[in-house]
Amino acid sequence: MASPYQSTNRSRSSTSLLRANPSSRSERNSPHELQSLQLVEDLSRLLSDDDRTFKRKLDEETLLQQQRHVEALEKALQQHEAVRRSAEHTFEAVQLELERQRITREAAQARRLAEERRKLEEAKQTELRRVEEARQREETQRKEQERRQQEQQLARQRREEQESEARSRQQAEEQKRAEAQRKAADEAAAREAESKRQEQLNQQRAQQAAQAADRQQPASTARASVPSGLGTTQEERLQLHNAYLKLHMQCKELRKEISLIKNSNRQLYDSIRDNARHIKLAVGQLAKNDSVGNRKRINTIQDHWKWSITCCPSETTDINLYRLQPVDPLQVPKVFLYMVNYTVKIILKQLAYEATVDAEHAEPIGILTATLFSKPEFKPGGHFMSDMLWAKFHKVHAALFGLRFNELTPDGRMALGFKRDVYTSKTMWHDAVRALSRGYAAITLRDFSRSQNENPFPNRLYWEALSRILTTPVEERISLHYVTVDGMLDPLFVPRFIKFYGSNALAALRAAVLEFPKPPHKEGHELAKTTLQKLSVKFQEQSNLRI
Repeated sequence: MASPYQSTNRSRSSTSLLRANPSSRSERNSPHELQSLQLVEDLSRLLSDDDRTFKRKLDEETLLQQQRHVEALEKALQQHEAVRRSAEHTFEAVQLELERQRITREAAQARRLAEERRKLEEAKQTELRRVEEARQREETQRKEQERRQQEQQLARQRREEQESEARSRQQAEEQKRAEAQRKAADEAAAREAESKRQEQLNQQRAQQAAQAADRQQPASTARASVPSGLGTTQEERLQLHNAYLKLHMQCKELRKEISLIKNSNRQLYDSIRDNARHIKLAVGQLAKNDSVGNRKRINTIQDHWKWSITCCPSETTDINLYRLQPVDPLQVPKVFLYMVNYTVKIILKQLAYEATVDAEHAEPIGILTATLFSKPEFKPGGHFMSDMLWAKFHKVHAALFGLRFNELTPDGRMALGFKRDVYTSKTMWHDAVRALSRGYAAITLRDFSRSQNENPFPNRLYWEALSRILTTPVEERISLHYVTVDGMLDPLFVPRFIKFYGSNALAALRAAVLEFPKPPHKEGHELAKTTLQKLSVKFQEQSNLRI
């Protein structure tokens, strides 16, 4: 490497010039000059040595600087290599993390897909089970329908046999009656002769009693008009009422007994509740002016009643516990009695709800009630179970049976059927009573003249209830009496009432609408009496009937 100081070396070049010109040096060989030349040569050698030393040092420094540069470059290269390796390590770590996340996502997706496949498989299995259960239910229903058809066929055969036997018995009875009539005619002739003699004696006695009768106050015309069999006292009616309430309590005890079945036979208990729910649904679906649909619903309820007879034949009780008139001891399935009582409860609830606004809603319920209780298969031993219905009526509507509790006292209202947790106002209570009275009319004014079955609710029950209320003394009347009569004489039922009782029904209508509300108002009676009096207008508008 060239020294940066080389350009300034002029002294060294002058020495060379001296050496290159010996001629001139020889020309001047004076001692002084020689000495000078020697000095110059020495100086030149010194300068030359110094220059070599300088160059050598310069070369050494240059080499050392180069080494330092090389070392710095190597160090920088090492640092760059370390940075590269660190970057590679970081890149690999990032790649590994991304790969781990990818694997995690794929695993989660695989689990999700597996869960979805599992759910789809479960749904598929559930649907298969549902289809299989539906098929089994249909098969069971088909077999049950076949069984019922066979039973109905057997029942028809038995009924035909019974009818044949009945006709034979009837013929024998007619012969007996003819013989008895002949004997009775002979006896009547003898009695007639005796009666003529007795009549003469009675005329004499009547003349003697006439004077005493003139001094006595005439008996009440209303009292004299009481139909035969209706002149029962309040004590007798109350005694009968308490008997029905006792029967109602017996029905409540039966419900408790049935509820205990779930401890020993949960499957049977669930079946009982399921059948009861179907009955409630069918009663709630009864609709006015839908005879076809109502007939299907009535058949559905009958099927559930038939099921209750056969579902648990081992659990029975004596029929006399659920009747007022005792009969020969007879064991009846408890589940059947429970189903009858449950249906009665639903019927009255439906009446109180549906017939409040429109009396026509009471008609299908009346048909249902009369149909169920008249069926021979629902008459154990040939005995009606209608007392269970009247027990519930006595509990919720005592005024219907000529009872005269004081509606101004809490105990009296409770005895008349008022429930504080059900009726929030007097108007609401009266609406329910009116609806129940319409239901009573729909049940007791049914025409069984073309039916093979006996009427479980004779028409006389309607007449008795109406007459007992109309003959209530003025001082003992309550507003509930007017509301009850208003419900019983709804224009929907008046044509039927007239059909059964003719002119007597017309007289009863006049007494109920014109005479019964006429006495001075008592406190709280005004609205009920006014509503009853307006029935005459409704009769004329809806039935073209003037009273």
